[in-house]
Amino acid sequence: DEPIDCHTVNSQTIRVTVSDPDDPGETLIVPVDLACSGNRIVIDPGSSLDLYEGQTVTVSVGQLDPQNAAQTIRDLAGNAMRGRQEFTNNETWTFVVRLSEFTWARDFIVASAAYESGGTVTAKLVNGNETDVDFDLSGLPVWLTPSTASGTVVAGGSLAIGFTYPDSLGRSVIEQDPDSTATFLATVTADVVSPPLSVPLDLRIDVTCGPPAWTPDPGLYEYSMTAVLELYDDLGVQQTDPGDIVAAFVGNQLRGAAHPSADGKAYLTIYSNRSAGEIVRFRLFDAESCHVFGTASPTLRFVVDDRRTTVLTFEDTLPADLQTIEASTGWTWFSLNLEPQGGGGAMSILDVLGNVNPSPGDIVKSKTAFSIADENGEWQGALFDLDNKKGYQIRLRDGGTILHEGEPVPGDLSINLSTRWNWIGYPPAFPRPVDEVILNPTPTMGELIKSQTEFAQFDGSSWVGSLTMLEPGKGYKLYRNDGSLGGSLRFPSNPEPFARKSHGTGLSAEVALQAADGLGWTLPEQGFEYNMTLVVQVDVGGELAAGPAVVAAFVGDEVRGVAELVPVGVGKTMAFLMVHSDEPDGEAVTFQVHDLSSDELFEARNELEFRADANLGSIGSPWTVRATPLGSSQVPTSFQLYAN
Repeated sequence: DEPIDCHTVNSQTIRVTVSDPDDPGETLIVPVDLACSGNRIVIDPGSSLDLYEGQTVTVSVGQLDPQNAAQTIRDLAGNAMRGRQEFTNNETWTFVVRLSEFTWARDFIVASAAYESGGTVTAKLVNGNETDVDFDLSGLPVWLTPSTASGTVVAGGSLAIGFTYPDSLGRSVIEQDPDSTATFLATVTADVVSPPLSVPLDLRIDVTCGPPAWTPDPGLYEYSMTAVLELYDDLGVQQTDPGDIVAAFVGNQLRGAAHPSADGKAYLTIYSNRSAGEIVRFRLFDAESCHVFGTASPTLRFVVDDRRTTVLTFEDTLPADLQTIEASTGWTWFSLNLEPQGGGGAMSILDVLGNVNPSPGDIVKSKTAFSIADENGEWQGALFDLDNKKGYQIRLRDGGTILHEGEPVPGDLSINLSTRWNWIGYPPAFPRPVDEVILNPTPTMGELIKSQTEFAQFDGSSWVGSLTMLEPGKGYKLYRNDGSLGGSLRFPSNPEPFARKSHGTGLSAEVALQAADGLGWTLPEQGFEYNMTLVVQVDVGGELAAGPAVVAAFVGDEVRGVAELVPVGVGKTMAFLMVHSDEPDGEAVTFQVHDLSSDELFEARNELEFRADANLGSIGSPWTVRATPLGSSQVPTSFQLYAN
């Protein structure tokens, strides 16, 4: 583990070889690039390994010439490298080259974690096949969250996946014995359906006691304020140990840290990129017991250049869970899946949106009430408290992040519904398929559920459309037919993580957007307030298009919706197209179709008028886009559209 004298790292002390296929008794030297830093050496064969698929490669490091002990790798003190075997000054490893397979680049990863700091380890899936490979991850323990639980690794490519572990990992072990090491093991498997394949990855995280990695970077922030803090634990004992650390957080972002000074007070600078409004919470590391106090009272509201003197009392409770919702410029549909700690209680709009720095005129609304930001960035209006059962829409001029703290909502939560449109939230902690939502009475033909960008329609037996999964943080609208009398909606109790499955022609909605990107078919970055839904089939010259194809909706020259044609039932393909607008009605919507196989572009002879929350077409009777090659002279046929 000592720093290496990098001058001793060269072709005389590191050698990579492979058996000569023409003469097994001989070896060939594999050309490599060498890099050295600190106590690490990186050996990079680059693309040269492509020539040795299926062969065993040997890596030798250290004293390679038995007669020349001076030629070896040394540390900065001049000590020669020692091998694992007694009286040896070298090490040898062998590897089988499997670049043509689908596998993990490394199948065993060990990471050391700082106490109460959390972190991420990264593993890489590689695909040496000539075709793309779709995969789902299984075997994930509750303490490990992947950056993606499913996906596609393109032919000849790779995909890096981050595995994140929480601050609390190892807390109970370390607090009982600060000198111990808490070790966590996991075997995560990348599962492939066709051809059937399971590729395991072994992970080990070792957590040891030590001060948390609470080191803020002032260069990331424009503004600051100062606070002089007296620190007391939950028994009223003042914390004055210079090894203690008090840290300021906004959500899960570290915004400042300080040690108690000789006078027993901590002089803390708190950072932000918002001049006012963010809620600052505190944690305390007690060096003597290796214990982190998760919460403190009071909290502070950040105000640039403010100077505060505050007595903080820390409580021996776990930090609240955190829900992070990115709100784009324009409109964002959202919901909350955490409730106040201790259960129940109101979720004030001031607390939930406390980390959003609104501009005058920004608005947040439910189906029945709204509030608007005034000149001071304060919310004014009739919407006071938010609810886990409801969906909301927020419009922000400059975007922002909603940081909502609390504890998970208990399972088996029921939401009462009305006829026609309901704005609903998604309280569970993990995504679930739309088909697992329990509606009472059962849904009927034509009922519809939609997010801000996707929707699904009930065809009499199941939900069909572009919306296949419900996800935490997103808001939804559910349409119930008059005959249902509203009823209720219930989610499965305590659902476990569910890997997203692909649907359609093999193109996800994201891939369909990428395929259309070359034509400039991208939605404007700002979110829209309203949308309408269309179940569409495409008629080209009297024949229904089978795909692969992408349908785009336009208002003027601006793209207002993009969807792919996907198989529905036997021998049918339809597009589940959501069209967006900031006007509740009246805008003229036109259509174009891109045939992905021929790269041919078509325009529609028919157009329609936008109407918010309207739905046109159904699984049994889709609306038809009548397409002709772009440039054909046709007289548009207009349609007036009304809400169901």
